[in-house]
Amino acid sequence: MLSLLITSTTSLLTTTTNKPQISKFVQEAEIKHGRVAMLSSLIIPTIEKFDGNNLGIDELSHQPITFQLGLLAFFGISEVAQLFKAYEYPMNPTKWFMIKKNHEPGNYQLDPLNFLDKDTDYKSAEIFNGRLAMLAVFGTIIYELTTHSKIIDVL
Repeated sequence: MLSLLITSTTSLLTTTTNKPQISKFVQEAEIKHGRVAMLSSLIIPTIEKFDGNNLGIDELSHQPITFQLGLLAFFGISEVAQLFKAYEYPMNPTKWFMIKKNHEPGNYQLDPLNFLDKDTDYKSAEIFNGRLAMLAVFGTIIYELTTHSKIIDVL
């Protein structure tokens, strides 16, 4: 088991020249977490604005259990579909965390406004904005948990 863990973690960084390159797995995770953070940075204050009963970070726990399970199922199906599309055969533990050679991190073939065909600057802008949103959402969560007050009251 330890050798599997070492193999998996060493496969996260690959070297093509003298300097280490970030693996596709890390790029995929960064893009995905950035997208979730960008949505969260809009959803948390919006929930607080329109439903003033709870903190934005606590709102999901106050929803009916059927709604919570529905969200869990939706995101679970999404993750499993992405797992089979982008990763090497996921049932083989030696191929965990290995993205297919032809997969571009973050590309889910969903681009209704054709952003990716026009300019490649959108990719670097998305990564930068995603990193900024991750920091902003982290600050929002820390603020709401420590002060027990809404972030929308500060804005």
